Amino acid sequence: MQRRQYLALTGGALVGLAGCTDGPGDGGTTPGSGSTPTGTGATVTGTLTANGTPELVRLDAPFAQRTVGGFYLAVATEASHGERIATALEDGEAGSEAPAFLRETDYDAASVVCVQETGSSSVPDLELVSARVSGEAVTLAARYPGTAGTDDITTDLLLVRVAHPTVRHATVGITPQRGDTTRFSTVGRYGRELLDEPRPLVVRNRDCESHPVRVTATVDKELVAETPRWEPSPPASVVRYGAFLREAATHTVRASLGRDASAETTLATATGADDPQGVLVDISGDGTLSVETRPVEDLPDRARGECEAASLPYESSDPSENVAEPARLEWVNRSGADRQLDLAVHDGDRTVVERDVALAAGGKGRTEALVAKRGVYDTRLVLDGREERVDWQVDESDDDLQVMVEADGSLAVARSSLA
Repeated sequence: MQRRQYLALTGGALVGLAGCTDGPGDGGTTPGSGSTPTGTGATVTGTLTANGTPELVRLDAPFAQRTVGGFYLAVATEASHGERIATALEDGEAGSEAPAFLRETDYDAASVVCVQETGSSSVPDLELVSARVSGEAVTLAARYPGTAGTDDITTDLLLVRVAHPTVRHATVGITPQRGDTTRFSTVGRYGRELLDEPRPLVVRNRDCESHPVRVTATVDKELVAETPRWEPSPPASVVRYGAFLREAATHTVRASLGRDASAETTLATATGADDPQGVLVDISGDGTLSVETRPVEDLPDRARGECEAASLPYESSDPSENVAEPARLEWVNRSGADRQLDLAVHDGDRTVVERDVALAAGGKGRTEALVAKRGVYDTRLVLDGREERVDWQVDESDDDLQVMVEADGSLAVARSSLA
């Protein structure tokens, strides 16, 4: 299902939108509201929002445009520019109004700013909040309204027709339903110096678990580089992004894991550097995340299986708080199929154990030692999409967590013998 909004203001009914890229504010109006705010602003003569459009990447065409991670931004100031974007949008989406919007624009009197986000997921359509022209640059603020989701997961496209034919560059700030505004520009804030040798990024995972990773780089809070969002990082892997940083500037590089751990560093880049630095994002054996600047070309590719298991068992630095024999997970699989059990053990807000336990058909076994510290642990077990939550009490030796997969695939959890 597609959701589109199309506004074309004709007959001299122009809506001015004044504001800044700090996100939605009192300075702008919603297009089509019929009111004109005070102050100096861009004259917006039409907007179009659509989803389900083909993903745009940098086109082989001579106009200001940029792709940063899952974002695309361009300014069409001539009919040939609009035609090039229209053709790209037509390639995979029959019936969209976007190509017609671009082709129907009078480029002798207006320019069209094209904004697309491909990772917006199930949120309402992107909407324009404000627009401002200064010289040959237009600044837009856009947002995803409300807090509720929708029933589709698609790309989001916003086209803004501005009554300024001499616009050459654009900056946009996109405010999500939750979180901080993302800002980015065409041509790197209108032409920052490019590096002779772009700087690489390496994501190294030394853990025995896979982690979803996202790495971004900003300059003056403007997004200039981004890895694919939540790219899986396999155990004992080294993933290289060869030309991650391309501009001479001071970058803030931030890495995040799916469980909200994050770390960042600053890297100043310059042309002609004697010792070019790259960025290393490192995930240690206990899932700790770090980011550092260093030469990364010498980092070896690591084979699977050479991971560093997290430090187990979970224990207290005070020996008197630990049991003599750490607790484990003991399992029996009476079903006729191999199974995988996802185990997560929490001590308050802290996750102390995360393990995928392979359960061979008709087999039984025990894990390595998991918990030594006395306490009651909120424990989550997931088997074939079905979740069980139990309080795992560890206060004496032999307090192993017992799980049994019955012949029908159901899961039983106990602290008694499974013999």
